[in-house]
This record gives sequence, structure tokens and C-alpha cells, in this order.
Amino acid sequence: MEKVKETLIAKLKATNIEELNNLKVVLMPDFFLDHFALVKDIDFLSDIRNVYEEGGGNLLEVPQVLTLGGCAARTSLALARLGVKTSFIGRTSKLGYTLLNFFIQDANADVDITRVRNDGVLGKTLTFEFEEGGVNVMINEIGSNRDFGFSDLNEDDLKLIARSDLVCVLDWSLNINKGTELAEEVFKYAKGKGVTTYFDPADLAPRVDELKTLFDKILFNNNLDILSINEKELRILSGMNFDYNESEKVLLAANRLKAKVKPEINVHTSGFVATVGAEDIVVVPTFKVEPCKFTGAGDVWNAGNILGLLLKFTNEERLLLGNAMAGYYISHPDTLPPTIMELLPFIRETDLKGKKKKISKRVLNT
Repeated sequence: MEKVKETLIAKLKATNIEELNNLKVVLMPDFFLDHFALVKDIDFLSDIRNVYEEGGGNLLEVPQVLTLGGCAARTSLALARLGVKTSFIGRTSKLGYTLLNFFIQDANADVDITRVRNDGVLGKTLTFEFEEGGVNVMINEIGSNRDFGFSDLNEDDLKLIARSDLVCVLDWSLNINKGTELAEEVFKYAKGKGVTTYFDPADLAPRVDELKTLFDKILFNNNLDILSINEKELRILSGMNFDYNESEKVLLAANRLKAKVKPEINVHTSGFVATVGAEDIVVVPTFKVEPCKFTGAGDVWNAGNILGLLLKFTNEERLLLGNAMAGYYISHPDTLPPTIMELLPFIRETDLKGKKKKISKRVLNT
């Protein structure tokens, strides 16, 4: 992997600002105001119960963070921090639009939000982030993210998609009413214009009863190029039970899923990431870091993966770039995704958890 590190660093150094600014990515549709309460362990729930049973009151000195949330909005910001021209399309309230604009300006990121509607309801997420175990419990008010569909796109939105290099539909899970329609129709339109298509459905557990529709309308379709999922989503889509640290079973599940669906599958886990194509599975380890936060790593990983795709990096290089983005992000207290200049020393100086592998699918199936 040291050689892959070196080539990735060299390619990132050689990438100029003008080249990055010429890359155009459109992302949709979710934006949330994220409110994090940072707690130590599950005993925090006992503290809440005690205060409740006393008739109410305060729990003091609980660290809290307000930040930009939503898969599409967070990935847009991360890509823009890398220098890519990104456009975010969605719906929120007037307050939500003001907050979205504030977060983007505060991050010094060039995200075009002129296509965001402000006539809706702001989505909000209250997240209890447990230091022990690295577990998140998220409480959502979905707002207008629940019903943003293809019919909400106007002619200018479609022209923007047609001129882009890649269009990304994220968080199908929370777009309860129109998520399938949005992804199906956007990908159909985009492929007709020669645009690369990218899909991350997010947590599938709340909508397992709709998996057949997801397969029929989106995953069986030639209009989708890249499916990005984590191990939990892979377990649901593949129908296989495995522990998340069982790497061979994770790869077997990904291979079996690929046999049923059209897009290339990218699986990101805490220990490694893999891309499953027509012939081989390429596996790249993640970086050894001490996490200080546990939410948003997948969105930031998608940004690195997308940049690697657009710059036509090798599979090993783009997966490592995604891993570097996620590793840097979760190991720094700052809520901002890294820039390329911040990534370079991180890639050079941070150890990996293992070695890269290239696995024949024939061997995996024996």
C-alpha cells in the first residue's frame, strides 16, 4: 500500500485548481440541521430517567454541536472543500436556507445552493453520540426531505444535471414518499445525457418492506453506475447475516449482491473498503485513527470516492482517497471535511490497518 499512497499523493499534488473547478457534480435531496449531544456511555439514559422521575430538570455540561447534516448536503460540502464545483438541490424552510448558506460560507466552500427551494419544512436530527462503543442514536424530524421527487425538478435543474459530470442521489431511506421516483427518473434522465450516476440509499432498516421496489426500479437498472453502501446496508440488501468484522463474509455478500444488480458496488466498513466489479474485488484497508466523532464518515468517504472517479484514479487510489477523507474527518474534532492540502500529510504519515487485496470472484465463490 505504500506505493499506492505515493502515487495518490503525487496525483493529488499534480491536480490543479482549474482542473478541479471544471468538474461538476449535482447532489440531492437531503439537508438537516444536525444537533449532537456528546455523551460517554449508555448510563446517560439512566441520568435522563432520574431527572424525569424527579419531575424534570437539567443535565449540566453535556457537550453539544450544531452543524450541517444530511447525506447530500454533507457530501456536497466535502466535495467543495476538495475543490469540485458542486450544486445541491433540495427543499427546506426559509430558516433552513439561511442556516445552509451560513454553514457553507463558514466552511469556505463553493457549493451552489441557488436550486434549493425555501418553501418547505426544515429537517432536523437530534443525535446522541456515545463515546463508548462509537454508537449513534439519531432522532429525526424529516421535514421536506420526505417527499422531494423528480416532479419537483424544473427545466433549469434538468439543464444543470445534463451539464454535470456526475449526479448523486442520496438518502433514499428518509425520502419516504418520493425517493424511488426521484432516483429512478433522475438516473434515467442523466444516463440519456451521458452523465455518471451514483446512489447511496443510507440506512435501509426503516424501509425493508420496500426492498423489492428498490431492486426493481433502481438496482436492476442499467441507468445506475455506482452503488455505495456500508456493511449494515449490505447485510440487508444481500439477505446474508454476518458480523461486521467478518471480512470474508462481507466480501462474499457483496459478490452475491453484485450477481443480482447492475451497478458497481462500493462497500465501506470501519476496517476496509471494497469495490466489486465484473471480474475482481479490490479491497483497500482503512487508516488507523482514534475517532473523536462517529457521524458523517460515509458522506465524507463518498466525496473522496467521487473525486477519484472523476479524476479517473485507479480503484486502489480512489478507495484510499475515500478512506483518507473519512479517516481524517472522524479523527479531528473540527466538523469540517479536509481540503487536499490537509489530506496530503495525513495520507503520508498515517498507518493503514492492513494490505490491499485483489480477489478473483471465481476464487471467492469456491
